[in-house]
Amino acid sequence: RHQTSCSTMARAKAPSPHFAYLWTTWIGTFLVLLKATCVIGSTSKPGGAGSALVFSDHVVKRVPFRGFPKEELTFEAWVSTSDYCNSGTLFSYAVESHSRDYMERQRAYNTFVAWNVNALIACHDFNYLMLVPDYYEGPPNYYQGCKTFYGDNLANFVDRKGTWHHVAITWNAKTNGTTRIYFDSLLISDVQTARTHALPDGGAFLIGGEQDCYGGCTESTQAFYGLMDEVRLWSVERTQKEIQQHMRNGHDITSQRGLVGYWKFDDASDSQGQPVDLKLARDASGNNNALTVKTYPVHAKANINGRFRANALEFSNNYAINTNVQDVPDKDVTIEFWAKTASLNTDKEGDVPAMYEFFSFATTLHGDGDTGNDGGHADSALLDDGILIEKYLTEYRGTNVFFSDMSTRGAVSVHINANREGNGGEYDSWIDFDTQWTDGEWHHIAVSWEYATGFTKLFFDGKEKKPFWKSSKGRVEDRAPAQGGVDPSISANVLRQNYGSLVLGQNQECVGGCFKSSTGLDGSLAEVRVWNRALDQAEIEKNMYMSFNDPPSDVQVYYKFDPSLDTSDNNALSTNHITRDMSAGRKNDLLLDSIAPTWVYSTAPLAGQDGMPLPEPTPGSSGYSLKLHDQQVAMVTNFEGFPSRAITVEFWMRSVDRCAQGTPVSYALGDYGVSDNAFLIVNYQSWGISIMEDEGTLLDHYAGVGATDGTWHHIAVTWESSSGKTILYDNGKPIWRVQRAKGATIPSGGTLVVGREQDCAGGCFDSNAGAVGNSSRGYAQEYGPQDFFGEIENLRIWRVARTEEDIVNGMLADSGLGDGKFDIPGVDASHPDLVAYWKFDEGAGYTAHDEKGHHHLHLSEDPEWVVVPWLSECGNGYVEGSEMCDDGNLIDGDGCSSSCQVESGWTCTGANPSICTKSSTPEGGGSSGADPHRTSGGSSHASSHEQGADQAAKGGKRSVKSWLGITVLSLAVLSVCVLGYMKREVIQDMFPEQYEWVAEKVETVISKVTPSPSRPMEGDAYAMLSLDAEDASTLSGPVSGHYSPPTQ
Repeated sequence: RHQTSCSTMARAKAPSPHFAYLWTTWIGTFLVLLKATCVIGSTSKPGGAGSALVFSDHVVKRVPFRGFPKEELTFEAWVSTSDYCNSGTLFSYAVESHSRDYMERQRAYNTFVAWNVNALIACHDFNYLMLVPDYYEGPPNYYQGCKTFYGDNLANFVDRKGTWHHVAITWNAKTNGTTRIYFDSLLISDVQTARTHALPDGGAFLIGGEQDCYGGCTESTQAFYGLMDEVRLWSVERTQKEIQQHMRNGHDITSQRGLVGYWKFDDASDSQGQPVDLKLARDASGNNNALTVKTYPVHAKANINGRFRANALEFSNNYAINTNVQDVPDKDVTIEFWAKTASLNTDKEGDVPAMYEFFSFATTLHGDGDTGNDGGHADSALLDDGILIEKYLTEYRGTNVFFSDMSTRGAVSVHINANREGNGGEYDSWIDFDTQWTDGEWHHIAVSWEYATGFTKLFFDGKEKKPFWKSSKGRVEDRAPAQGGVDPSISANVLRQNYGSLVLGQNQECVGGCFKSSTGLDGSLAEVRVWNRALDQAEIEKNMYMSFNDPPSDVQVYYKFDPSLDTSDNNALSTNHITRDMSAGRKNDLLLDSIAPTWVYSTAPLAGQDGMPLPEPTPGSSGYSLKLHDQQVAMVTNFEGFPSRAITVEFWMRSVDRCAQGTPVSYALGDYGVSDNAFLIVNYQSWGISIMEDEGTLLDHYAGVGATDGTWHHIAVTWESSSGKTILYDNGKPIWRVQRAKGATIPSGGTLVVGREQDCAGGCFDSNAGAVGNSSRGYAQEYGPQDFFGEIENLRIWRVARTEEDIVNGMLADSGLGDGKFDIPGVDASHPDLVAYWKFDEGAGYTAHDEKGHHHLHLSEDPEWVVVPWLSECGNGYVEGSEMCDDGNLIDGDGCSSSCQVESGWTCTGANPSICTKSSTPEGGGSSGADPHRTSGGSSHASSHEQGADQAAKGGKRSVKSWLGITVLSLAVLSVCVLGYMKREVIQDMFPEQYEWVAEKVETVISKVTPSPSRPMEGDAYAMLSLDAEDASTLSGPVSGHYSPPTQ
């Protein structure tokens, strides 16, 4: 995209000696005014396409769907995906079946499926979407597999750049099940499937996933990964002409025949630009067929076996979370709870997901800080399964991984101090118990673990059960309970941290996230307690039917799910759902949330009635991010001054790629195996680090944690030569500590590439065929493709190993919580330890400029700059953008209104959060007191506005003359900006060298006064890492209190 933006200034040559001083002064003044008027303190805005949804193993649904198309159907959408390794499902429609025959049920669940965006097929009423080999059976079905009918006439919607494409699928029962698929309105597939049964009404309609049971049982390998926008569903077969006429333009679309549903996904913000916590995607067709995006856990009453009445929390594709839980025992521990799930004793065996997740505590291995005494292992690693309790729903008997002749369905699995990925299997530790839990009743689960022995016990309804299957450091064994079972010891003497991230109802694959729709809990929990010792059987039987009003001191965490207590109060959580920790410490409240797609600004190529493209999103103070893929090379050659003895590399990234081992940063000096991996951060599926060819051993090669869940992650890597200590941070938390290249020196003058992995300096990229640049052939790729697919933002290189506090402060600054606050986010580019700093805020052109001025990134191909949402979020306790106040709630009548404006008769400070008091002056009210440290929100205006705020705090008023002067000056500035902007090309054509020289000089001056914008902030509906009041505290390790904001 080529566009002119206020934040883009030319850089060029020195002027000729004939250039007039007056002209220099005028154009310099114009540029200063233009920059000041256009940039400072702005919020971003969506373009004409509004918003889109980012899917990453997520679904949105309507269950049941009344009024679904019957004998004709058309499905349309704009999609953007680079996922070449999964069978991405656009949508599926399933009907309930009570048949005892498995194949009949599968046929019902495949009532209509649009499957595999790599080679798209649309299938109605098939047992198999694809069957190899498939045999001709003659009429009426001809073949069992749907794909057989399509042959080689298949549309591929996967694009390496993530380019948007329009998909249209039509089906007509009246013409022998004719199914057509259109790619950007061009007919690709035209088949007669002989499937002519009408589509039953009231089924389950899912976008983004394929159903293996009614309304769910989706699989990650068949999920859609990418963006989707402008989804329409019709009860008629649309013609190619109709598809062409309206694919980019929705004008008058609602008046046309047969429109059943129209989902624009443009509901992500309100009229004031505030992010909205969306539960539904509205239907623009007028038929009220809204799609469910989020569902929160709900409170319920539980009558447990007629002996105990308790409060419960019901889960369904959602969870309860605290990413900064504290005081979870690091040694001996007992976790107990009541749970209820659907019965497995039905004729529908197989119509369930693989697991139900109950309790997930993610933390890190304690370590001693010395990376040289661990025998090649990591000194500290992420234990995403620090404590994990889950239930098997599938049968492993008869498979090639389980050899005992017993059923695994209904067994309970326990992971202690575990991470099944990376680290040479050192922390692959789990143990399974024979509970035979297949009914749909309430049951009590208690798990105890002893630090010194590793003895792990499970009590089911108070009775101890035998373990039959386990892994200890990756060594797997099984033995039937009748034969004594397996040894109950796992993870003996492994010390975890006592703080981390706690989730009920889901399994964390990264800290506080990387959830899967296919593994959530569909059931209920009650009376969840964590004790700081291993309880014996007698204690468990005594306590299991009790609810504590005054819990014992050795109960560290306790959730009663009492709806009278689990209510939002007057703080930053006023718009969220929470459940209270009722232990004596009361530190670990849980936020209730849902597994859902992310809302982002859409860049789908829509058009107006005149056929002209709609406007693109407008950047705010955050600027842009850069989109990366294997069709782009971002490179700095001859990088002089690259850090040699200590380094920190940090950046923000977002990706939904599940295929490649993406490489964010590669610095190379020579050929393969010699110095191509001088400094390398690789594999965002399971992070690896190589420094001067030292990439560790099999014991510490990979971290076992990635960052490709579709949300923004801040990744940082630090290294110091003297000790070789290398630390990986994710969202400010150290999650992996290993040794690399002790005593080594990284030479200067190499080649830096962002987004591709070099096997020789400047090339030999490990890429798929067809990638841009000098790529290695497939057989020469040791690890397969290693290209980065996604977005990158705020990449910085430092010549020191930054501390955890430094990294967290940098994140806060990026997120509008630093010295520059909301209006001028980012770190100080003049810091002496900062070597290079790319904000990727250009918005146009083929260069990503280094804020230090030395190491500009050359972009080999036409780049795509992505506007990242930067919105003030009223109610988060921070005064941002156009807000006059923010007291941390959305309540009117307390001085700061629900729209964050000062109410009449009140005065509010500019502190974070605002403190509002009744005005004592006769005129009083409507004023905002100034905070001497505040530069956000109102500080985006001229300094006279700050002085006015001071006067308002004292009850004074600006004079009419002052306001008149300001008004006249503002109009003059605006006039100069408009005139100069309209004539910018004429001015540049008349005086090209002078214009560019002045622009460069003025830009230098402006950068010292108003640093360019860099970092967005997100509300729940947006994709940037949430750093609002309740979440910012999670970045700096354990902090006491209920989601208290960080100390400013």
